[in-house]
Amino acid sequence: MSCNIREPIEWITTWHSKANDETVSRWLFIGDSVTRHICGSMQELLKDKNIAIDYWCSSAWIGNSETFLELESFMRDKYKYEKVFLNIGCHHGYVYGDDFAKEKKEFDINFRKTIDFFCTFANEIIIITGTPQTQDDSLHNTYDNEHVKVRNDIMRKCALNKNLKCIDLFDLFKRNGIGTNVFRDKFHFEKFLSDYLAWSVYSNCFNISPFPFTNICFVETLDELKSIIQNQDVYIYGNGARGKSLYAFISKTSPSTPLHYVISDSEYKKDDVDNTILPISAYAIIRGGV
Repeated sequence: MSCNIREPIEWITTWHSKANDETVSRWLFIGDSVTRHICGSMQELLKDKNIAIDYWCSSAWIGNSETFLELESFMRDKYKYEKVFLNIGCHHGYVYGDDFAKEKKEFDINFRKTIDFFCTFANEIIIITGTPQTQDDSLHNTYDNEHVKVRNDIMRKCALNKNLKCIDLFDLFKRNGIGTNVFRDKFHFEKFLSDYLAWSVYSNCFNISPFPFTNICFVETLDELKSIIQNQDVYIYGNGARGKSLYAFISKTSPSTPLHYVISDSEYKKDDVDNTILPISAYAIIRGGV
């Protein structure tokens, strides 16, 4: 086996936000289609800050010589990045059988090479582990994929050895009990979860405590929401009025006066929840203690 493991379809998507503005701070995400979805949510979170989100995302194997040529070409724009987030190589370039050990070794070599490459372009390198994937189209066995787990172990060790921050999205899935009901296909999940993962990255960067997931169900009407709340503490996630993303917390001690924590600048009041936010679309209700 050589480094040039090829995918059936290989693509590259690049994005420069505010490309004509040299005054903004820049964050760069390097990854695949899962990373790209998270970037869209990050742009929403940072839209009122002086930070541009750029990304380079691809389905190509991290060890391909062509991959590094493309990365080098992308970085010729000479932008200096405040942060570079490495989420590359998690979901592509799998081999099986006797070659699995070789794949592991080559991923280790090439991920370290990627870190060294980006050190010249960023003030800070942050590693983001790969999200779980399902084993098949029936969306079973979310946490059993050995390729993702082995590569995440390598990423964590690289972060430790090089004293880099590591945001462990795989562990976030397991710790919060996020199951297969959020997946749309083998790799990708519903937008509200991409938003939540982006919020987890955002909160890590700005030292904010993210809301926990403990269980997820969906509602479409306010009556359904009220029946779920009952005597529980409930975290709400959804797409609110005018397309704004929000989190809300409703305490079992005073369910009629919920506190609202909104990802955008605007805060929603009780009347907004009753009249304009619910019902709009399926909401994720995250049950759990304070």
